[in-house]
Amino acid sequence: MKSRLSIMQLYDKLESNLRLLESVGVTTDKYAAMFFLLVESCIPENLLRDLMRSPVVKKQEDKSSCGDKLSHLLLFLRVQVEGEERISLTKSGFKSNEALNRNKKERNIGTSVPTLNDLVYGAKALKSCIFCA
Repeated sequence: MKSRLSIMQLYDKLESNLRLLESVGVTTDKYAAMFFLLVESCIPENLLRDLMRSPVVKKQEDKSSCGDKLSHLLLFLRVQVEGEERISLTKSGFKSNEALNRNKKERNIGTSVPTLNDLVYGAKALKSCIFCA
C-alpha cells in the first residue's frame, strides 16, 4: 500500500515542480492538463469533496481551461495548507507556553537570584586568610 503524502508536502512539492518548469521555459498550457489530473488523484478524498463543493469549481465546470482549473486547485491547496499550519501553530503554541511556564516555576523554586545590593552590602565575605582576620 503506497503511503499518502500530507497535504503540506504535496503542496510544497507541487509548487517547487511548477517553479522548476517555469524556470526551464515550459508554459502553463503545456502541462496544466496533466498536472491537474495528477494532483487531483493525489488529494485525499475529504479534500477532493471540499474542492468539488467549492463555488468556484461549480462555476468553472466546462467553461474554463485546464490552466484555470490548475490555478484554482493550487489556490485551494494553499488555503488548506495555511489552515493546517494555523491549527498546528495554535495547538503547539499553547503547549509550549504551558511547558515554558512550568519550567520557569521549577527553576525558580528554592533559588534566589542575587542582586547588586546583595553582592555589595549583604553578603559578608568569609575571611580565610590568617593575616586578614
